[in-house]
Amino acid sequence: NTLGEIYLLLETFLNFLNYDNVDAWELIAHTAGKRALAEYNAFTSFAEDMASHFDSESFRQQKFHVMKEINHAAHLIENFFQVAWYDHSRQIGKSPVETDINEVRPRFENALKVYQVVQNAADTLLYDAVARYGMIPGTPRLSTAPEVVLVLTVVGPWASVGIVTFWSILRTRSTPLRVFIFGDQAGIRDWRAMMRTVKSATPHVMHRLRFDYIDIFQHPRMIAYFSRLPSECAASNMSKALYARLLCHELLPLDVERAIAMDLGDILVFEDILGLWEEGDHLQPDELLAAASHRSQEESLRQTKPSELNGGVVLYEVSRMRQ
Repeated sequence: NTLGEIYLLLETFLNFLNYDNVDAWELIAHTAGKRALAEYNAFTSFAEDMASHFDSESFRQQKFHVMKEINHAAHLIENFFQVAWYDHSRQIGKSPVETDINEVRPRFENALKVYQVVQNAADTLLYDAVARYGMIPGTPRLSTAPEVVLVLTVVGPWASVGIVTFWSILRTRSTPLRVFIFGDQAGIRDWRAMMRTVKSATPHVMHRLRFDYIDIFQHPRMIAYFSRLPSECAASNMSKALYARLLCHELLPLDVERAIAMDLGDILVFEDILGLWEEGDHLQPDELLAAASHRSQEESLRQTKPSELNGGVVLYEVSRMRQ
């Protein structure tokens, strides 16, 4: 369709000609938003007309597709704001931190209107009447694939936020899960209580699911590391817990050879986690981890730096890290 063609042209321009062009970012943000909303409107019309088929697999697949498009559009609009912000700071000779963010708002005003409509659509899919259908995952049809290992960080009363991410994993998994919770005593207690609630309400989703809990603040190895860290490197318990993920090869049992570390609360998983797990099979023998870039794929291949990697989802080859 026309919106799709415009989007591809803009994406090509940004990736290969001028990644910092603010006008192109504004256009692609609007295009992605309008394309996602068009798919959302078509889907909701379909849902109303096909009310008797809410439980069909095709309905759920289409819903996941629309949710991905909406979240992608929201992400691009947010990227446009950041590009505009950084561009304005360069023009006035200041760093972004020193720049008054309100000076950028007039440029972002029209995109913000699209963003608000996109977020309303996301809320409808996630929480309103349409969302009730297909939200409770059935008993997983578990394959013979190996057990997927997750490392999740829970510090303090974070489980009620983090469950959103974990629930999205449970919805689409086809494999057994082994979940390691890195946290403090409060976080571990909070997560255990949340899992008891989930098991009581939907016991079938806990099938082939096991947990291990590691209090990183009482673990001897981590205590030794923390004592040597400069204070500014570990200013909060959460930063210490995230630091512990980098040392997962020293904390996880020897029978764990690979693990996926993932942030909780600001990530949704729309496809089977097995697909991400199997990405490890494509790493070279000397590669220890895989992480996505904040930049687009094509741009990443040219100039991604370690500081530009997104640490929210990382695949670790734990056995290699021990060597």
